Amino acid sequence: MQLDTNALKLVGIDLAFPRSFDIWGDAAIESPVFCASNLRFDTFLRIGAFSNLNASTEIGHTSIGRYTSIAQNCFIGADRHPTDWISTSRVFYVPDFRGFSTFVGGRDPSTPFSATGTPTRIGNDVLIANSCIINRGITIGDGAIVAPGSVVTKDVPAYAIAGGNPARVLRYRFPDAIIAKLLNLQWWNYSIFHLESIDYTDIGKMIDRFEEVRDELTVFEPGFHLTRENYSGFLQ
Repeated sequence: MQLDTNALKLVGIDLAFPRSFDIWGDAAIESPVFCASNLRFDTFLRIGAFSNLNASTEIGHTSIGRYTSIAQNCFIGADRHPTDWISTSRVFYVPDFRGFSTFVGGRDPSTPFSATGTPTRIGNDVLIANSCIINRGITIGDGAIVAPGSVVTKDVPAYAIAGGNPARVLRYRFPDAIIAKLLNLQWWNYSIFHLESIDYTDIGKMIDRFEEVRDELTVFEPGFHLTRENYSGFLQ
């Protein structure tokens, strides 16, 4: 069975292609969101509202905040393999992997092993450029940018610009005082589409204006969440 993408669009979840499902894991998606990526719905997965996930990208066992942009050809939160066993092959820990043991009529050698480990966490307002690899268990802080082609093996602080293989912090988007104010504001908890008279191109003016009106704002609550409890209603 596949998800009915047309029905999902009506509730604000735009999946660019239908997906077949054998199992739904611990996954939840806020609306509105756009996703052309290959999502591992059989794992832990969280995607925040107003995020844009592009094609040819694979994401699993990961939480993604709001207003986050992920470009093409990225691999995020891939399964890990045992490195201190006799082999790293999945036949040693996935029961009857690909039917190999059944095919040869032999004993299934699989031994329990957690291939998922700690989830990868990508914050709010994060930009991950083309062809990046984000290792399992990494945290990318709010407002961070990961440059094209980077391999991220360590956590990236909030509002850092990181790049390289392995990725390192190149610089920060703003001075420390500005970063502290942005993290305190947590503007991503609100719908920018309901804010008026804010100049987003001038970070100082934006912060001042946002601080003036924040007490008058209502925290954004998505109109719909796609979850384990309701996804079956969108299968066709």
